[in-house]
Amino acid sequence: MRVFQIALCLLMGVMFSLSYTACHRNDCENGFECVEEGCICPEGKYQWGGVCREPAPNEFWGAAPDCMCADTFWLTLTNPTETTIDFSLDRGWFFQKGTMNFEESWLGDTFSISQSFGRLCVVDGVGYDVGIYARFLSPDTIRATLKYRDYDTQELIDKCTFILHK
Repeated sequence: MRVFQIALCLLMGVMFSLSYTACHRNDCENGFECVEEGCICPEGKYQWGGVCREPAPNEFWGAAPDCMCADTFWLTLTNPTETTIDFSLDRGWFFQKGTMNFEESWLGDTFSISQSFGRLCVVDGVGYDVGIYARFLSPDTIRATLKYRDYDTQELIDKCTFILHK
């Protein structure tokens, strides 16, 4: 009988510890979902800045780990006309809204804005104007290039290309 009581206590202890360490439906916040081991960002959503989010209908997401002053982008495009398109760009630490040049082309619709971020990109004490130049590869995919120009001379210093997806 004593062995049975000890075994029962051990079993209850193991079950309690497993239920204590596993996540519960209400434990996960900011778009994360509960799975046995803990909270995860499910497929189709993107983890960024402590939040798990799904892109809005006109929103594109892209990672640019090799670019200066940028690593992740959320770009929303609205109100295209024959020559312009409105945008909002969320880089986590910097948010910008405005209007970009827009051009329809048989190679793929393009949009661009030069000097869009002003002197906000500073590397080793040097300020850069950063322009974004982009082309739709498909309705759900954009190839974007950031061009870094010396703030004073406007000389092209560097560029970085990455892909944005819906």
